[in-house]
Amino acid sequence: MSRRSITFTVGTALAALVVLFGSAGDAAATDPIPVASPPVPAQDAKKVQAAAIAASSPATDFVPIAPCVIVDTRHGNSANKTKLKNKTSRSYAVAGGSDQGGDAAGCGVPTIAQAVALTAVVVSPSKKGSLKIWAAGAAEPTATFLNYGSFTMSGNGVVAVRAGTTPGLTVKNFTATTNLVLSVSGYYLPKLAGMVAPNGTIYAGSSGIVSAVNNSPGVFTVTFDRTITYCTPMVDTYNAGSGVYGAAYAFGSNTATVFTWYLSSSTHLEVPYSFYFYITVTC
Repeated sequence: MSRRSITFTVGTALAALVVLFGSAGDAAATDPIPVASPPVPAQDAKKVQAAAIAASSPATDFVPIAPCVIVDTRHGNSANKTKLKNKTSRSYAVAGGSDQGGDAAGCGVPTIAQAVALTAVVVSPSKKGSLKIWAAGAAEPTATFLNYGSFTMSGNGVVAVRAGTTPGLTVKNFTATTNLVLSVSGYYLPKLAGMVAPNGTIYAGSSGIVSAVNNSPGVFTVTFDRTITYCTPMVDTYNAGSGVYGAAYAFGSNTATVFTWYLSSSTHLEVPYSFYFYITVTC
């Protein structure tokens, strides 16, 4: 082999190596090494179910009001202006009204009230007797609300009411003939509390939550059955582990905006993500 041919062969080999390794270097510079995405925190399904059971508790919130007369048989209209006789039953709206002899402006008891703090006064009864008071439309109870003597006296307690457009209660008098005055000093509303699923469905909770919508990853709108202006919504991303957070705000009306997110273990940045969350509103 001649010197010229050897030189050509070596030169060709070197050029090939330059092309080979040069291309590999360029590829390494333009194609980053793949990095696995950090895992998303998970919520234990069984513990979420347990929390949902607690969230469906029938607990209520008490809203006090200035004592307000809803019924006075001395000042009502038509049959409402007559005394109650033995075994006489009458149903009344807890909102009050002048036709029942109550406050003409009503007492402000909302249609979603589940019970009221009630005071019953029998005025100048003809003799000893008793009263039963219960939610309108429900079965008559065996227990009495007030056992009274042959003189004006009163009793108070909490009475469930029929919820709806005209929340009401029923009164039944026994033995004597008497005038009756009923007044309320507060009412009970369903708690604003419950659990919302990642897709925005209401997983569990009180009837105070009307609906929930998952607007985008980690962003929800929760609607309640009453205004929550000046109230404080609180969020718990239940059992999601460390690095998972939730927050909410309510600037007015009957809705709250909820945010849920986690901190990336690689970038340490906030990542919006839809988790189960438990929301309560305190007013």
